[in-house]
Amino acid sequence: MNEKELEFMRKRYEDAHKAAEKEAEHFHTIIYPSYTNDKKARFWASSIRTQMRTQGDYGFDEETAFSGDYEAFKQQEPQLDDLLEDIAKYLRYEPKLFIRILKGK
Repeated sequence: MNEKELEFMRKRYEDAHKAAEKEAEHFHTIIYPSYTNDKKARFWASSIRTQMRTQGDYGFDEETAFSGDYEAFKQQEPQLDDLLEDIAKYLRYEPKLFIRILKGK
């Protein structure tokens, strides 16, 4: 690959990265805040489930996808405590067990 082609590829990557950042910002500032608590719980459960499947696909314990992540999740969703039981339900976890794993205890 020559220098011109390499520069073209860099520019395309940068443009795609900027577009993804803009889309993520729009989601987190406009779309997600408009969700009901139930829809937020479903969003979190879906995200966690995807991470769990990825962990499992690589041969790791699926629970490491969220184990000890309470504080990080809480920064993203200040009302997380209000959603935990529903998130656990959608993940088919007993709520107390899910919360204990999430908090890393």
